[in-house]
Amino acid sequence: MTTTTAAPATSAEPASASFAAHRAWATEIILALTALTFVAHAVRLLQRHTFWYDEAMLLVNIAEASWRDLAGPLPFYDQAAPQLYLVLLKLLHGAFGLSEVWLRLPSLLAAVAAVWIVARRMPGLTAIERACAAAVLAGGITFAYLTTETKQYTFEVLCSALLMAVFASRHMTGTDDGRAATTDANPYTSLAQLAVLIALMLSASTFPLAAFAVGAVAILAGVRRTADLNRLIVPRLLSGGWVFAVAGVLYVIYYARHIKPAYEALLLNFGYTYQGFGFARDASYPLWLAEKAWSIPESHYGFLALPLIAVAVLGTLKIRRRGVRYHTQFGALIATMIALNLGGIYPLLPARFSVFILPWIAVLAGVGIARLL
Repeated sequence: MTTTTAAPATSAEPASASFAAHRAWATEIILALTALTFVAHAVRLLQRHTFWYDEAMLLVNIAEASWRDLAGPLPFYDQAAPQLYLVLLKLLHGAFGLSEVWLRLPSLLAAVAAVWIVARRMPGLTAIERACAAAVLAGGITFAYLTTETKQYTFEVLCSALLMAVFASRHMTGTDDGRAATTDANPYTSLAQLAVLIALMLSASTFPLAAFAVGAVAILAGVRRTADLNRLIVPRLLSGGWVFAVAGVLYVIYYARHIKPAYEALLLNFGYTYQGFGFARDASYPLWLAEKAWSIPESHYGFLALPLIAVAVLGTLKIRRRGVRYHTQFGALIATMIALNLGGIYPLLPARFSVFILPWIAVLAGVGIARLL
C-alpha cells in the first residue's frame, strides 16, 4: 500500500493571492477618490454661482420661448441644444424657476452616470481597469467644470459612454479577468438598442459621430464573425445593421427639422470662431492637424496630456489582443472627424467641443495605467 503526500504549495500561489488583494484594494481606493470628486462638484453646485453668459442666454430661451419654439432653432441669442435637454430644462424651469441648483443638476447627474458606466458597465475590462478609466474621465479639466453648468456637454459624454458599453456588448462578453470572447448572445435586444439610439439622438449633438463609429465597428465585426462561421454574409449584415439603418433614417429627419437650421444660424453668427479655429486655413493641413492632436487632449488634461497619451498607447497595445474593440471605435471616430473636417463640415476644436471623445481616451488610458500598477 502506498501513500501519497500533497505537494507543497508553491510560492506563486501566495504571491498571486497577494497581487489580487493588492489590486482589489487599489480598485476600491481609486473608486473612492473618484466618488470624492463628485462630492466636491455637489458642494460647488450648492454654492449657487451666478449663471454665466452662455448659460444665461440659453435660459432666456427656456424662460421666454414657447414649447413649440423648442422644436426649431431657438429664437434668442443664437443658442442651440438637443431636444430632450431643452425639454428637461423647460420642465425644471416650470417647477423651480431660475434655480442655479436645479437647472445645473442634470449636468451633474449625467456626469455621474457617464463615470458610473465606465466604472461598472464597460465589458471586457478588469475591475481595476474600469476604476482607472473612471478616474481618468472624472479627472478631466473640462469635464469637471462642465458638471456644474447649465449646458448639454456632459450629456455628450454620457452618449459616448453608453454607445461604447451597449454596442461593445453586441459582439462580445467580458469576464472579470479582462478576457473577451465573441458570441452570438446579446445582452441587449435590438429594440432596446434602437431605443437607446433614439434617446441619445435627441440628447447629444455629437450623436452621429459617435454612433457612426461604434456602428461601423459593430457591423464589420458581425461580417467578420459571419465569415469565420461560414454563414451567409447578407442576412447577418442585415440582422446586425438594421438597428443603425433605422436610427440613421430617423436622424436624417431629425437633422433636417431641427439640427440643420440651428447649425446654419450658429455658422452665420459665430462663423469666425468655427471657420477661423476649427478648420485649417493658412497652415498646411498635416501641421495644423498635428497641432490639434496636441491642443485637444491638452485642453482636457493640461500638463498630464503627454503621459496620458503614452499610457493610452500602452492600453491600446494591451487591449487589442483581447478582441475588445474600443480602440477600433476610437480610430473610426477620429477618422470620421478628420474626414468631415477636410470636407468643411465639422470643426476640430478643443475643450467643450471635443469633450465627447473623453470616454474612449479614459478607457484606453485606464487599461494602460492598470498595466503599470
